[in-house]
Amino acid sequence: MVQQNTPKSYQAYAKPMPMPNPSKSRLQRADVAMTRQGYAESDSERTPEVRVTPPRMLLIHLLAILVQWASGAWCLPPLRPASSPTPLDWVLSVLLVAAFVASKRWMFSIFARHRASPMFKEHAKNLITDFPFSVARNPFYALDFLPFLVLTLLLGMADPLLLHAPLFFLFLAVCVVPAEERRLRRAHGATYQTYAARVRRWGLF
Repeated sequence: MVQQNTPKSYQAYAKPMPMPNPSKSRLQRADVAMTRQGYAESDSERTPEVRVTPPRMLLIHLLAILVQWASGAWCLPPLRPASSPTPLDWVLSVLLVAAFVASKRWMFSIFARHRASPMFKEHAKNLITDFPFSVARNPFYALDFLPFLVLTLLLGMADPLLLHAPLFFLFLAVCVVPAEERRLRRAHGATYQTYAARVRRWGLF
């Protein structure tokens, strides 16, 4: 009796195909749906980043003020008659510039002590609650009020203080600070919520 050998290729095709498991398929589809939902939630919660950072926006406003001064195209009435700054204006301006530079250097040292970075998009990842952050949540930005005050004293015009400064801080309040607060809230949870409830955004409000 001759034994017929079935070719291996035929044996491979002749193996019974596994039947699909309906319950397993449903579980896989549910996992895929949950994964997609998770990606959708993470995309919706992703913090939008502004294209213009606060230092650049501050520089834009300062350059705009210089252009106004060079062209004489002011939007608001002058605070004093057209004349050179008084000696008192110069003294106050020098003191304010010195206070601005010293305060910024001090703030940089605070960030360095906590191994944080004061640069936008990075320093918001770390929660610092030491002074002056125990008084205001954004003291680093609050110092940017001083350059506008200095230019108001030197130029005798209201535009730097009453026009450019409000626009700059409106940019911070609408575009920058909320994005940083969302990052801090996601990173630190209840700890940041407690801190935010205790300390105001700008100290007084």
